[in-house]
Amino acid sequence: MTSDRITRILLLCGLTLVLGPRGIAQQTQPLSTAQGSALVQKNIDLDMKACLQDNKSDACIQAGDLYAKYANDQVAANLLYRKACNLDNATGCNKVAVLYENGIGIPRNNATAADYYSRACKLANKPACAKAQALAPK
Repeated sequence: MTSDRITRILLLCGLTLVLGPRGIAQQTQPLSTAQGSALVQKNIDLDMKACLQDNKSDACIQAGDLYAKYANDQVAANLLYRKACNLDNATGCNKVAVLYENGIGIPRNNATAADYYSRACKLANKPACAKAQALAPK
């Protein structure tokens, strides 16, 4: 995924991201042909369209999962999960919380993880409620 494409995702999602010293473009990896990159890319494109143009939160999660699994691109996955969360999708909020809690693709931040778990909890994700309480600053 190119830096331009990630920038477009950021703009369409209305999100901001602080870049590390290497920058976004160097944190991404192309899909491997062994993993059926053409098919995966087609699915990503369809999910991205549904997510960004039609505001379908489940499509945002599916696209995020594809980026995380096949492109090993946690930055793009995080952006798409955040978009789903902003569309009031509990799963999206929970996935963002997990990334912050474990420092996957972003700096570890338990307070931010607790906030996202709390949002997931308010959207009826009961397991997230306990995680929010456990990580909340004391």
